[in-house]
Amino acid sequence: MTPPFFSVVIPTYGRPEALASCLRALTRTKFPRKEFEVIVVDDKNEADTQRIVGRFDNELSIVLKRQNHAGPAAARNAGAALARGGHLAFTDDDCLPSSDWLGSLAKRLRIHPACGVGGRTVNAIPDSACSTASAILADFLYSYFNPDPDEARLLFTSNLTVPRRPFLEMGGFKIDFPFAGGEDREFCHRWRFLGHRLAYAPEAVVLHRHRLKTASFLRQHFTYGRGAYHFHKTVAGYDSRPIRVEPPSFYLKLMASAVGGRNAPGRHDFRKKQPALALTFLLGLSQAANAAGYLREMVKPSKSRRPRA
Repeated sequence: MTPPFFSVVIPTYGRPEALASCLRALTRTKFPRKEFEVIVVDDKNEADTQRIVGRFDNELSIVLKRQNHAGPAAARNAGAALARGGHLAFTDDDCLPSSDWLGSLAKRLRIHPACGVGGRTVNAIPDSACSTASAILADFLYSYFNPDPDEARLLFTSNLTVPRRPFLEMGGFKIDFPFAGGEDREFCHRWRFLGHRLAYAPEAVVLHRHRLKTASFLRQHFTYGRGAYHFHKTVAGYDSRPIRVEPPSFYLKLMASAVGGRNAPGRHDFRKKQPALALTFLLGLSQAANAAGYLREMVKPSKSRRPRA
């Protein structure tokens, strides 16, 4: 049997209905069905996931892998180990891939077949100020770290494809991060450190349906800060370059991205749905929470524990 072009890997943890929506979106893809398979890795190992995956047996070439809670990085690695496709396409259970997502990634891969390619993740809950602020931040980071789309430095695992063979050869995502949120950043750094390239393809879109409230928003960015500390600690083990601290202009541009404007980095489609002042305030809170998480790990490193998806 001819292997598929893509193996779509989806880690999931206790969100069966969100997973169902993600899989339903994949049934609407314009990409040929015989050219991709879907591998769902259940990090919670619960019966509901089997029920959801079973709904799509006749519509998708789909496999379910179960594991006891080991975190999203381990789940993605487990999916990659089962993959038959030449390229791994990662997304999350709370994402809705657009109908031309795989086709857009494939077009970019035909130009750069050995490259890792990441697309854009768009907020699908514009009435949530916290979700919108997180999306603006993600857009800003992509514009800041990827000024040349063909020489990208940062991509997120909600929308990422890489060639399967080099991914496996380099050991995939590191599973020893005690907090989720740093392993995708470390992977990108290590991928480029080993001589591979990354490219940003904003035309490859997935919608992100993750409703955040103030408490969960702050908790999320506090955790990202903790992950950032362990990212720097891990990278120091194989890359002797000093840790780069972003200049004040980084934060000024980030705040400006909430206001908008043609030249604002990270300009976001849904910004007009929320007051600019509220978004600016939330972006400032996100950076304060991130810094607090980083300092918390620096001052009192926590005992290693498995991250939640």
